[in-house]
Amino acid sequence: MKNLIYFTLCVLFFNNISAQEERFKGTLNVGSNALEIFFNIKTENRITTATMDVPAQGAIGLGCDKVIKTEDSLYIIIEMIRGKFAGKYLNDSTISGVWNQGLDFALELKKVNPEIIKLSRPQHPKPTDAYISKDVIYSNADKTVEFGATITMPHGKGPFPSIVLINGSGQQNRDSEVFGHKPFAVLADFFTRNGFLVLRADDRGIGETKGDLTFATSADFAEDVKAHVDYLKRQKETDKKKIILIGHSEGGMIAPMVAASRNDIFASILLAAPGIPIIDLLTEQQGAVLRSSGISQKDVESFLPFFKRMAMAVNTSGDIPSAQKIIEETLQSYLDYAKPAVVASIIGITDEKSKKGYVDEMLNTFTKKWFDYFISYNPEENLSKMKGHVLAINGSKDIQVIADSNLKGIENALIKGGNKNYKILKMEGYNHLFQKCKKCNVAEYAELTETFSEEVMKEMLNWVRNLEEKNK
Repeated sequence: MKNLIYFTLCVLFFNNISAQEERFKGTLNVGSNALEIFFNIKTENRITTATMDVPAQGAIGLGCDKVIKTEDSLYIIIEMIRGKFAGKYLNDSTISGVWNQGLDFALELKKVNPEIIKLSRPQHPKPTDAYISKDVIYSNADKTVEFGATITMPHGKGPFPSIVLINGSGQQNRDSEVFGHKPFAVLADFFTRNGFLVLRADDRGIGETKGDLTFATSADFAEDVKAHVDYLKRQKETDKKKIILIGHSEGGMIAPMVAASRNDIFASILLAAPGIPIIDLLTEQQGAVLRSSGISQKDVESFLPFFKRMAMAVNTSGDIPSAQKIIEETLQSYLDYAKPAVVASIIGITDEKSKKGYVDEMLNTFTKKWFDYFISYNPEENLSKMKGHVLAINGSKDIQVIADSNLKGIENALIKGGNKNYKILKMEGYNHLFQKCKKCNVAEYAELTETFSEEVMKEMLNWVRNLEEKNK
């Protein structure tokens, strides 16, 4: 559940023969926020490659998918985020253009001196002989998905209590890498040093994992996790009686889906996991994010009913044309109600062109199969069927999965299902990524050097240790 802009690796094709390296800088002005981006372009033997840096989001050495260049223009397509840049060369050092990601934003790129940006991430594990680490490839039962993963395990014969780490929403690699942070690498290092075998895998379609995402939903990702568990159970070092799922955000929704359908899950740790219907969670999230960006409570409350109706458009209509009609009518009713300055600050609509861009973006997002499944999901069904031990942890400053409502929802569902083997824990001062935060907004994720709180990891470890003692 990351409501952010991501950038991926670009490969550019130019006609230059000599080797050349250039760095361009631009500033995206989105409302009251300014976001600096950099393109690092290297051309050699007629082939040009480029990377993109977005330091404020912790994105270093990333880029895009496709570039078309003529004598005087540059057109970049970034399919993963549905982003496009179209620009014209004013001279050798300036490219003037427009960035589009649903809405148009002027973006001028200026050539600057090359520099290397390094993010401070002191918790990132260093190569070590303290435990064994190996990369593995395996498939699910019907051979439709091939997974790339890393197993870390202590030295010795075992068997070891074993953990499967489950990513949140969006394509993520095995380290759950975001903003230069690698929280799953940190978790794997911590738990392996404390005697656990840990498996972490790339999501479908990223890294070493193959698989079609076109029609995949959270239910399909749950099947992927079952394949991870099955793979672990085939390893002689795995303690089959102590398999633990640790899921973050959407991963904390997927873990109960798996645990509810199997009898071999010893325990599940749900990190910032949904506990209320997803449509309600997203509405709460939208409100919290807007408030964190300085929007008044009154303006937020007036917008949320319109947002909720637009988000549910596909579920309530059943087809794309009807969904578009609902979005357009609901949006217009909001535009008729709210002041133009408020509309501009909340959803960026200032004219007919930006209005159409907003509708197109909403429709493109809300009609995807994954989103249609996700937004209609109620976590209670699977939470109430969980058979193993459960630890649910949220940060008190989380603005993406609000702690109080979701932890209460998890607890109520577990009680409803008769599960008495659980612990609910709200950690004071932590955000969605379990960093100790100060501003506690989304932009701060990248600014903080802490990747994942050691205090939270110790709480998780102590809880599992206590379970092991009770189940000897």
